[in-house]
Amino acid sequence: MRLRQLSQCVELIRFIAVEIRYGCAPVSDMLFGAAHNEAFGALEFLPKVETDAACDFAAAWRQAVEAAASLALKREEKAILLRFGESLGTTDSQTQLLLCERFAAQMKKQLDEADARRAESLRLTLGGAIVSALILFALIL
Repeated sequence: MRLRQLSQCVELIRFIAVEIRYGCAPVSDMLFGAAHNEAFGALEFLPKVETDAACDFAAAWRQAVEAAASLALKREEKAILLRFGESLGTTDSQTQLLLCERFAAQMKKQLDEADARRAESLRLTLGGAIVSALILFALIL
């Protein structure tokens, strides 16, 4: 679940960057598009942000991310997501694009590290199972 959410966070930031680059849409419109896009289904905080964003976007983003019980991200990953939300819509489009690139790269790094840890864990588990099977086979003979 965490890897899926990390992957969708990276894609969300890229989606918003495309909207900034080509759509020049307000943040509320970008969030509406993201919240209703099933590609971001694991990010259950998006509809809440979209609903509450009319008042104060940064506060709505922070509150939705912090309240999302289904968000399986680690503290540093949530911190990246929170900083992204705080910066969204606060500068000109060129700076927003640079920020999107930066936050997407940070999330992608977290995703790559989590994927590497999962692969290593899987390798160790498989190795342990093979050793256990060999020991059991040796005991039977």
